[in-house]
Parts: sequence; C-alpha cells; structure tokens
Amino acid sequence: MRWTSLTTLVLVALSQATIADAFDPFGWTPNYFEKGQKVNLYVNRVESDTTQLPFAYYDLPFTCPPTPESRPLHLSLNEVIRGDRIWESDYKLFFAEDAPCHRLCDRITKPEGLRRADELIRSGYVVEWLIDDLPGATTFVSSTDKKKYYAAGFPLGFVKDGRTYLHNHVMLVIRYHTEKNGKHTIVGFEVYPRSVSDFHCPGASKNFDNYLIDVDAKSNVIIPFTYAVYWREESSISWNDRWKLFFKSDINDDGIHWISLINSLVLVAFLSAIVGVVLLRTLNRDIQTYNNMDLATENILVETDKSDSFTNSGWKLVSNDVFREPSYPLLLSVILSSGVQVFFTIIGVLFLSTTGVLGPNVRNSVLSTALTLFIIGGMAAGYSGIRFYKNFTQEAHIRSYLKYSLIFGGSLPFLVLTSVLVLNCIVWAKDSSNALPFGTVVLLVIFFLVLEVPLSVIGGFLGNMKPPAAMNSNLTKPKRSIPRQPKFLSYFYTIPAFGLIPFGTIYVELLFVFRSVWLEKTSFYYMYSFLLFTIVLLSVIVVESVVVAVYLSLINGDWRWQWRSFLIGSSVAWYVQVYSIYYFFTYLNVTDFSSIILFFAYTTLLSALLGFAFGSLGLYGASIFIYKIYGAIKSD
Repeated sequence: MRWTSLTTLVLVALSQATIADAFDPFGWTPNYFEKGQKVNLYVNRVESDTTQLPFAYYDLPFTCPPTPESRPLHLSLNEVIRGDRIWESDYKLFFAEDAPCHRLCDRITKPEGLRRADELIRSGYVVEWLIDDLPGATTFVSSTDKKKYYAAGFPLGFVKDGRTYLHNHVMLVIRYHTEKNGKHTIVGFEVYPRSVSDFHCPGASKNFDNYLIDVDAKSNVIIPFTYAVYWREESSISWNDRWKLFFKSDINDDGIHWISLINSLVLVAFLSAIVGVVLLRTLNRDIQTYNNMDLATENILVETDKSDSFTNSGWKLVSNDVFREPSYPLLLSVILSSGVQVFFTIIGVLFLSTTGVLGPNVRNSVLSTALTLFIIGGMAAGYSGIRFYKNFTQEAHIRSYLKYSLIFGGSLPFLVLTSVLVLNCIVWAKDSSNALPFGTVVLLVIFFLVLEVPLSVIGGFLGNMKPPAAMNSNLTKPKRSIPRQPKFLSYFYTIPAFGLIPFGTIYVELLFVFRSVWLEKTSFYYMYSFLLFTIVLLSVIVVESVVVAVYLSLINGDWRWQWRSFLIGSSVAWYVQVYSIYYFFTYLNVTDFSSIILFFAYTTLLSALLGFAFGSLGLYGASIFIYKIYGAIKSD
C-alpha cells in the first residue's frame, strides 16, 4: 500500500514538473486576446555571455521589487533546471491599448546595490522578460537581406567612457496578429530600453540625460523606473510563425548547415566504399576459401595462413580466441549499458524535436523530455548490460541478475546526479538562479529511486531470460599468443586517427550548439533535423571505423577486440573535449573562476557521455561483425 501511494505521488510530481501547463503542455494552442483584456508581463532572470551564473530578476538589489499581489509562477522541471525564476510583474498592460508613460516605482537603492548594478552591467548581463511565452527581444536588421530579426533579452545597461548607465525606462512594443477566425494573438514582444536621469518618459526624443550609476555614493539613492506600451498589428506574421524571427541572424546559417551535411555525406560514402567494396569482398573470398578447404590440423592451418594466397586472412587463426572473456567484463558491461542509455536519450530527444512533438518552442520542454527519456532508458541499460555481460562470460543464466541490473541501470544516473549536485553547490554559493532548489534535488533523487531503479530491474530480468549469443569456437584450447603488433595499431595512433573523421562529421553542428549554450545564451538552437541527421551519419561512420580497426587487429593476430572497439568508437569524445578547451580560449571571455570550473566540468561530463554512447555503439557494431564472420566459417 505504501509503495503504491509513493509511486502515485512520484508520478503526479513528475507530471506536474514536466508539464507547466496541464491543458497545453507543449504550447500548441494559441492564447487569444480581446481589446482591453489584461496581458501579463513576467520577469525572469538576467544572464551574461561572459559568465555561467544567471540571477533572478527580483533578487537584484536595484530593480523594483514585487508588490504583495505579485506571485511566482509554478515552474516546470525544464524551467527550474534551466535556471528560470519567473514572477508576475507590476507592469500594467491591456491588449491593444497604448500607454505612453507609466511610473513603475522609485527604487531606494543602497550603495552596495549600485556597485552590484555596475558589476552586472560591465559583465554584459541582459534581462529576460516574457509575454505569452515570448521572450522580450532586442530588434536587429540583417546586413545581408535587410530583414528584421530578434535576439532574446535586452541589456541591463551600457558602459560609455568608462562609466556605467542603467536602463531604467523601457518602451514595450507588442505586436499582434488577427487570425482567420477573427481572434487576436500576440506574435512579437520588442523591448527598447532607455537610460533616463529622471522619472520622465523620453518617448521618441533623444534630448535627455542618461542615468549614471555612482559607484562612490555613500548614502541611499533613488532610481526612477518608468515604461511605455505600444501595440502594433502585424499582418505578415501569424502565430505559427512568431518564433521564426528568433531563428534568424546576421549570417545565413542554413547554407552552412547544408554544406556541412553534404560534406558529411561524402565522408560516409567514402568510408562505406572502403568497408563495403574492399573489406567485405575480401572477407567473402576468405570465408568461401576456408570453407572449401579441408584443414585437418592446426599446423596445416598455420601453414596455409603463411602462404601467399592468404596474406590478409590471418583473422581465421584467432577464431577460437575472439570469443574469450575480455579483461574486466563487468566494468565494460557497466560502461556499455551507460552508453546505451545515453544514446537512447540523444536519439529520442532529437527525434521528438525534429517531428515537432515538443511544440513550436522546443527549449521549453527539451530538458524535461531528456530527463524522462533518460529514466525510461534505464530499462534499456539494464537489458543491454545483462546481455553484454552474458555474452562476455558465456553464463547461461545469471542468478544474481537483480544486483547486476541495479549496477547497470544505476551507475550512470548516480554519476550524473552526483556530478550535478557537486556543481550545484558552487552555483548555490554564488546565489545564482541556476542553483537547483532543495525540493528539486529531492524530486530528482525520488525519480532515480522509484522510477529508474525498477525500470533497470525489469530490463535486467528481460535480458536474463535470453541465452547468450551462440559462438562458433572451442574455448577449451589454450590461448593463442598475441604477436608483436605494428606501431600503427597502438592506441596512441588509432584513437586519434579513427576519431578524426567522426569529429569532422559533427564539427559544424557542434559549433552551433556550443554557440547557443555557452557564447550566445539568449539565442535559439533550432536545427534539430540537421543535428539528428548528423548524429545518424556519425553513428554510421563510428561503426564502420570500428569494423576497419577490429579487422586490422584480427589479421595481425590480436583477438582482444572488445575494449579496442569501445575505445575506437569513443575516440570522437576526445576530440570534443579538446575542442571544448579550444573553444574556451578562442571564443569565450569568461574570467569568473566559478564559471570556468562550471564550463570545464560540464563539457567534460558531456564528452564522457558522448564517449559512452558511441563507444557502446562501436562495440555493438563490432559484435555483429565478429559473430557474422566467425559464424560463417567452419569451426575447428
């Protein structure tokens, strides 16, 4: 009874945490407005491209505090993880009714509040507000096609001649569209900030003094905050297209994505030609030759292998050894099961984003969707971990499968959750809005214990029901000694060599993802279809690279293919990590020590997860390759 009640409680919490609006979770249905209807403006947070520490807008000591009537919004888990802290504001907006000037408040600010404002403005912090789920935007005009586009947020202030000025007046331009049904929807939210020395609204005039922040003030200072509201009808932009202005920029990114995709296709075609034409034809010829010969003894086999007819057929000599148990089979199985869980999450999120299931504003649901798929992936982790371990050890039935299922399904979530909680302490010490609240931490732990753990056990149970894969070998024979390997087969050469082409496949998309996450945080990454197709091409290249690497080691008498295939498959992760270091020193201008730690910690975690995912994919592809070629020859 207690278990049922707890499970019900967790499921209700998950639904509430994942779905911000129970009626319309993904924002598919527009909100309609009538003239004179009250429109809510929500304040969120401030963040900067030069630091990884956003702050809640109402936590700033120099902005107008909320009145008792204002309340914080119930946030989805996606918004909490992203660092959103959304509150109702005291801005009075009524649909289609202009308000040339309103006085919001006179903020009594202490000297330390002024110094805080000076610090944030110099760090380039921008303000995030929301109306009808649309972020307040700064308007730009493209230098190429002269068309308007948006950048989410507006600057907190500006620096001129070494002095800082605060934006204490905003002109809000809200654009609306009359739909075919005659109803009105909001399609744009533009913010034009001004710095004004007094409480007068400047309007279109430029004849006013700016509000200078006096960092040397010894007493409290009054900062006046004012605003103006203008409504404009937009006939060319409908509700379905209102996000497109956020997806544009001064550079035509679409062309770059297409060029990158074509280059990736060329790389895949080139490597597929090598694998398909050269390698597979050679293997088919060897298999047919071996099966037609009467090899009576091991000595005859060795002599045949040394003959000129079988220079490249040494892989047959290790047919009894390729199915031997690898070193540290449990550790390898744990890593592989973790990789399966990560790969399942990546493909699932990109597929749902590409097909439009997550709605027009993907970033409002992508993190909670990833968490949901990650938890579901615990079943795949438990299943694949048991299957890999049984194939490695050739155990027909694992009696203690429950223990192993928990290890396979719980290791990665425990690692990720621990890492996030440790980093959360750094963010919490800085009073950043990115710090997860205690309730959210407890909720994540409950998700892990009540949902992830049972799913991994179910997956392990299903995996344990199936027997290990049949092998075509005799493991009672003594191990064949491994001859001295060529230098080019050492990990020092193979990992960089086989990781270069996969990294070249994802380099361009990785650049755009990094730009959106680390450099231009208010920008929107929206090319999920390109990213999904790139990941598919990357998967093909990884599998083909691993097959080539394993084949080269087999013909040179090295039958230890399991760890080799994983390390070769995960080699792209090393390039991602090196690229992260290069990106930090080349593109970012981060000086805060905490932000530096957060950047390298999260990029290292990302590289590790990618290594797990594509390493497991590489080993899975190598397993199919091994069982295919050795299952096609006559056993000795």
